[in-house]
Amino acid sequence: MILFGLCTSQRLGDIAALTWQTIDLLSQEIRLTTGKTGRRQILPLVGPLLKFVKKLPASTNPATPYSLTPTESGGGKAARGT
Repeated sequence: MILFGLCTSQRLGDIAALTWQTIDLLSQEIRLTTGKTGRRQILPLVGPLLKFVKKLPASTNPATPYSLTPTESGGGKAARGT
């Protein structure tokens, strides 16, 4: 969560609410609606954050929150379309 905060400057609540539906690895973007203002934002997935997200385990349900435990093999990449 710290890496997401550093790379996106979003509030903790907005980061905690991220799901796989909000993360688009093909366009390397995070699409979210902020909790405080309700504003729709599209944020780039850059550098270390992109590398970290690609190593996260995939979920079969895109509405589930992302897991913060990366896999060494990056096994979730194929399931998310990368």
